[in-house]
Amino acid sequence: VYIGSVLPSTGTYDSFGVPIENAVQLAVEDFNSTTTLPGGKRVAWVACDSQGISSEAAAAASELVAAGVQAIIGPALSSETVDVANVTAASGVLLMSPTASARVLGQLNDNGLVWRTVGNDATQAAGIADRIAALEPVPERVVALVKNDLYGQTLLDDLAPRLSSVLPSNGLGTLLYRDLDSFSSTDELLSEYGARVASAFDADPEVIVILGSVEARELVLFYLEAWSNADPRPALPRFLVSSEAVPMLEPIVE
Repeated sequence: VYIGSVLPSTGTYDSFGVPIENAVQLAVEDFNSTTTLPGGKRVAWVACDSQGISSEAAAAASELVAAGVQAIIGPALSSETVDVANVTAASGVLLMSPTASARVLGQLNDNGLVWRTVGNDATQAAGIADRIAALEPVPERVVALVKNDLYGQTLLDDLAPRLSSVLPSNGLGTLLYRDLDSFSSTDELLSEYGARVASAFDADPEVIVILGSVEARELVLFYLEAWSNADPRPALPRFLVSSEAVPMLEPIVE
């Protein structure tokens, strides 16, 4: 019985996709080493690389469906998953993402064939808001650096009203930034990210929330560079990141 996966194993989001792909391989090998499906059938797996690009993910899903794959694991990113769901649901193929969290995934006309194994954006937003509310003292200034895509925007939509009851009036500042792959040059990226971080630095926040993905590393390092060059240096804020940025926590600390 063939299953497929559509995950970013190369490109900007490989640090996010490769561990998931490794987990799929482990699961298939584990299953086949201990049991079989009815009729003595085994599970075979076909891995596809989405490169973190929605159009590539949808194209890969189309090829898997045409080849007769009955279930697909992935994609990793919310923005990819919506496009892939439009391919798989119409063909009666099960789609299960371990990481996509956008609320819209629960509102698709998918015949019950699109699933995720994590809480949706509302769950993430509640966790972030509760963490901020539990700080001693409760911060007065929070800046949200928000990736300008489906994931970042819908997560902000869930987080902002929750923080309104925690922070003072105008206590939440929001700065949008583009996806890493949308820039035509490194200079263009440095210019936009530098401008967003400069605005965040000028707000002198006690907490910075990054609602994004692997670019969290660049944003934090930009902030630390601005902080190290300041005279006098203000107190460093706390950094909170959303789930898609979790793979970057270790390299950020390093």
